[in-house]
Amino acid sequence: MSGKFRTIDEAQEKRYEAIKQVKQDRPVNRDNITVGQLVKIYRTLHMKNLARNTRVAKESFFKNHILPFMGRQKISSLHKVIWLKLIAHLEKKGLAPNSVRDIVQVMKAMFNWAEENEVIVSNPFYKSKLSKGEKVKHTNS
Repeated sequence: MSGKFRTIDEAQEKRYEAIKQVKQDRPVNRDNITVGQLVKIYRTLHMKNLARNTRVAKESFFKNHILPFMGRQKISSLHKVIWLKLIAHLEKKGLAPNSVRDIVQVMKAMFNWAEENEVIVSNPFYKSKLSKGEKVKHTNS
């Protein structure tokens, strides 16, 4: 198949079939899935369709910041404190506020995609957001 579809409905149906096939081939225990496993699924099913520059930027965020910090963390154990610790960690590394914002946006997009496509049951960061100007206190823990 060339990857070109005649209609949006046809493309959506093929996407649904691909997701269903992945689930059948590799059943995901939603209680034990880690952030690293979710990133791998996200890369396979979603990122391949993105523009090259977008893909490269997201890959960099995953490789350099997200996976080293929380790649082994189970999705079921995520909560707002982890979210805040990630942000504090990125700030402590000296990343510019815009870079931190971009990484947070990538995480939100991935979790939203995973929930919409039933890879995870619910987005652990659904209502997690920092209000404008909110500062994260750096802790030693």
